[in-house]
This record gives sequence, structure tokens and C-alpha cells, in this order.
Amino acid sequence: SLFELNSFLNWLIGIGSSDSDVLEALASGESAFSGFYLNFIPLLEHPNTDIGNQVVEVIHEIIHDEEGISDQGDLENISQFALKCLKADLLLYFNNHARTLHKSGNNADPDDNQAVFKIFQVVEDIFELNHQVGTDNARIIEFYSKLTCSGLIQFLIEMFAQDPKIVKTESLGNLLSPGDYANRLYAAELTSTIFQLSAMDLKHENSSIERAANEMWNISIDGLIIIESLLVSISVYRLRDPVDSDEQEYMFNLFDCLAALLLNSLSARNSFSSERCEGFQLFIMLLKEVNVSRIRAIQIIDYVLAPEDASNLATNFINAGGLKVISPILMGKGTQKLLKKYPKVLLSLESDEGHVCAIVASLFKNIPYDSSTYFRLVSKFLENSGEKFLKLIQFHEKYMEKLMKFDKIHEISKEKDVEEELFLDRMNAGLFVLQQIDICLLVLNNSSKVMSSIQSNSESFAEIELELFEVVSKESESVFKLSEKVLEEIKENVRNFVNELDTKSIIKIIPLLNTFL
Repeated sequence: SLFELNSFLNWLIGIGSSDSDVLEALASGESAFSGFYLNFIPLLEHPNTDIGNQVVEVIHEIIHDEEGISDQGDLENISQFALKCLKADLLLYFNNHARTLHKSGNNADPDDNQAVFKIFQVVEDIFELNHQVGTDNARIIEFYSKLTCSGLIQFLIEMFAQDPKIVKTESLGNLLSPGDYANRLYAAELTSTIFQLSAMDLKHENSSIERAANEMWNISIDGLIIIESLLVSISVYRLRDPVDSDEQEYMFNLFDCLAALLLNSLSARNSFSSERCEGFQLFIMLLKEVNVSRIRAIQIIDYVLAPEDASNLATNFINAGGLKVISPILMGKGTQKLLKKYPKVLLSLESDEGHVCAIVASLFKNIPYDSSTYFRLVSKFLENSGEKFLKLIQFHEKYMEKLMKFDKIHEISKEKDVEEELFLDRMNAGLFVLQQIDICLLVLNNSSKVMSSIQSNSESFAEIELELFEVVSKESESVFKLSEKVLEEIKENVRNFVNELDTKSIIKIIPLLNTFL
């Protein structure tokens, strides 16, 4: 009867994870419990939604722990319990139950909103638990397999998406009940977590996990609809900032979701730049404003242009007017104003410098060498007596100095092979940004027009040019793949450049000549 079922579920809720014997029995492979999950999990679809909410409460009590699970035995038992729930299609039933509860919208009962919130908590717990335990890859594979066919990703995105017309001047928090608003914020956070953690599994050393993660991305994540939904939701923040810290976190989660997609999916990048989504057009508008969204917008442009397969994307970015917006940022215009207005979000000028240098480097790497678009890009560095070129030289000196200070502290010499962890630290200390800057300088060195516009800086540039080539070629040969013809032309330009220097200058740069020439 309904009364007996209700009593049984209340008993299970009371036990939760506090009774280790019951938990161990549920987690075991004993035949007495083989049918428990197949009968228990489907109760989420009981006609009486209160029964489904109680099932959610039972699972939540067993799996979720605000302070974390410290006991290794409990951790393993809870992990096994979660795995058995997954095999019984927990995520599919969670999706169906959450959709049923969410249909009530802003008029939903507080208990229903709380049940949806706990569903999200359990999903996040299971995902993180799989990676925390890490001894049985079956848990991770099972999660991806069930997530792929559950429809849960689509529900999460539908839930946190917002209509720009409705929230043009105020937050969803002012339009929704507290419970519904909290669930929408959590849906964005959970989606961001799934995207970012699963992105790491796309390159997992275990091929089965890699395949499972790839299948989940191809079926559940890739596609025009998701990118369009994220862009529409982000477009709200072109002309206004989030009204409070909760909405700001929500906005950042939108950007995090988009960043994960663009870094790991060619389909997502193509959707972003499509005529339907017009991602570049939106983000160019974001870059023109002095809003908090501008800080994340430049990061997204960096990510979408970063991969090696971004030739069409780089051209589309320039055709959309990207150079007009990126050029002032390269020169530092507006960054100080941002830093003053949002000191806690934009922690330093270097985050802007790093992204804009990476964007310019990506344009040079991806735009065809013999195209009119490439000519437009190089021409930007001829404007105002080559000020952008000279700015890159300033950046080179700045980040070279930062790297030298790091190397001195860690006693790293040019002859010393650095370990992987230390190499990553060097990248974070300035090497990565330095490489992006030097890529730009190497290419621009191949332009006789650019070179002739900065003859007054010939001595300092010759030193830097030889130095930068050594950095790029020695530290990360894969960063910039030039054709042999272009490389030889660059070397020839530098040879001619060095020949024009006076004896004093040549003596000063002799230690670098052999490395380069």
C-alpha cells in the first residue's frame, strides 16, 4: 500500500549512511539485494511525486555529505552503491522526475524545488566520487554511458537558459521564487562542472574512459542548440552587469561552459562562428564595453582561436571586425579602467596581456600566408609608426625578465633539462605568454614593410629577434609550425638585418648568432 511504501522510505531516510552495516549490505554483491535497485530506482516515476521525492531523499542521505567522506571504507561502499544506482538507470529516472517537478515552474512546491536541488547534488557527488575513488574505471564509464542516454544534459541547459527580453534590466532572481532561482543557478554550476571534468577525460590514458567521454560529448554536448543557448544567455550582459554575487557566479558559469566546449569541440567552434549563432559578432560587442563580461569575453576569443584547426575561424573573426577591437586592447586601452572597476575579478593587467597576445599569435598561425586577410593583419602593425610592433617588443622584454627571475630562483640554466612539473611552472611564470609574443615578432620580422617602419629600433630589435627565436625553437617546437620556406625567409631577413649593424652591436649579440643562423 501507499502507506507501507511511505513508511519504508521514511525508514531508509532515517538510516541514511549512518548505519554502516546496512550501507555495506546495499553495496555488496549479495543476491538478496540484486533486485533492490531495479525496484527501488523506478519509484522515482511513481504517480505520486511525493514518493519520488522520498526516493531522492534516500539516495541523497546515503551519497551526499557536506563535509566530505573521510573513511575509506564508507567511501568505497558509497561508491559501489552509486554504481549500482547508475546501472539501474538512476540518471534517466532523475531526469524524468526533475522534468516533472520543474513543469510547475515558479509555482512549484518548495519541497519539489528542494528535490530538484538534491538531484543535482547527487549527480555532482557521483561524478566527483568517480574521479575521487579512481580505482575502478567502470564507475566513470558507467556514468558517461548513462549520462549520454539520459537527456539530463539537455534538461540542465534548458533549465538555466534565460530570455534576454525578460532579464534585460533585472535578474531572474527578482522574477522567480527563491527555490526555482537557486535550482537554475545550480544547473549552470553543475553543467560547468560536468563539462570541465569530462574535458579532461577526453584525453584520458585509459582508452575506454576516453571513448565513453567522447561519445557523451558527441551525442549530448556537441551541437548548435547548446552553443546558441549559451550565447543567448550571455548576451544579457552586454549592456549590464549582474545585479549581485549570485548572478555574477551564474554568468561566470555560462562562460566556463562555453570555454570548455570551444576548447574541446570543433563542432562547438563551428557553431559559435556560424551565421545562426554569430558568436564573434556578440563577443566583439562585449569587448567594446567596460563591463565585467568583457573580462571573460577576451578569454573566450582566445580559446576559440587557439586550436590548430582554426583557419576559417580566424578569418571569420577578422571579417567580423575583430582587429578593430583587439588592437586597442593590445595597446592597453581600457584595461586600467577595468582593473579599477573590477579589482577582484581582473586581478592583474597580465591576464589581459596574455590573452590578447595569444589571440594575435593564433591569427598569425591560422590565417593563410598568401591571403588578403593576412595582409590586413600585418598592416595593423604598420599603423602609427609601428606602435603595436613596439608594444610587442615591450611585452617581450617584460615577460623575458619575469622568466629570467623565475629561472634564477629555481637555478635553471639554458643547458638544464627541466622536469615536466617545473616546465609547467615556467609556463605559468611567463614562458607561455612569451612564446605567443615571440610568434608574432617572428612573423612580423618577415615583413619588409614592418621592418622598414622601425629602423630607429634596429639594434634592440636584432638582439630580441635572435633571442626570441631561441626561446620558441628550444622551449616548444610544436607551438609554431612554419613552413621551411617561411622559416628560411625569416632567417634571411635577420641575416641582412645583422649585417647592417655596427661592430659594437654585432659583438654584443654574437653568443646568439650560432643558435639562430
